[in-house]
Amino acid sequence: MKFLKYIPPFILLYMITWFTKYFLMKHGTRKLAEQAESLGLDYIESRSCDEVGEIKGKLNNVEISVVQSSDARVTARFKHNLNIELYLTRPHMKNPELTNFKTNDMCFNIIFGTKRAGTDIIQKLEINTNLINVFVSFYDKWMFKIEELRISFSHLRCFFNLGEPFHYFIPSAMLQPICNDITVLVNLIERELC
Repeated sequence: MKFLKYIPPFILLYMITWFTKYFLMKHGTRKLAEQAESLGLDYIESRSCDEVGEIKGKLNNVEISVVQSSDARVTARFKHNLNIELYLTRPHMKNPELTNFKTNDMCFNIIFGTKRAGTDIIQKLEINTNLINVFVSFYDKWMFKIEELRISFSHLRCFFNLGEPFHYFIPSAMLQPICNDITVLVNLIERELC
C-alpha cells in the first residue's frame, strides 16, 4: 500500500469512482438478466459499456420495455393511439389538435404541468374520477423516484432518478412493483379512454 501515497488524491478518487461504476455495471447486468427471467421477459444485452441492457416483452398483456442506461426508464405501449398528452413538466411544442384541460382534482392538476387531450377524452376524464385517482396514487407512491412521467399518443414512459451512483439502474426490489403498477395503469387507461 506504499504506492498509494504517490498517487495524487484526485486520481485516486477517479479510480475509486470508476471501479465502483464498473462493479455496479457488471452486477447490474447479471441482476437485469435475472429480473427478466423472473418477470417472464426477454433480456437484451447492451452493446455499449455505459449501459446495462434492456428488458422487453409482454407483462400483464402490456408491451413493456425497461432500459437500464444513462437514464433508467420504463416504457409501456398502448394498443391503440390516444389523443392525450400528460407530462409532469411543460413541453416546448404544442400539438394543435389537442386542448388544454383541468379536472376537479387539485392534486392531478398540480402533478401534471401539461394536460392536453382531445375533446372526447376530456369528457371521459371528467366523468371518470377513478382513473384520475389511480394517476394520483401512482404518482404518490413513486414521487421520490420518478424524474419524468410522460403519457402521450402511443405510450407511457417513466424516467427514474435514484441518485448517484444508481442513477442508471433500477434495483431488482423496485423493478417488479414498478412494472406491475405501470401495467395496471396502462390497462386502466386503455379500458377507460378507448
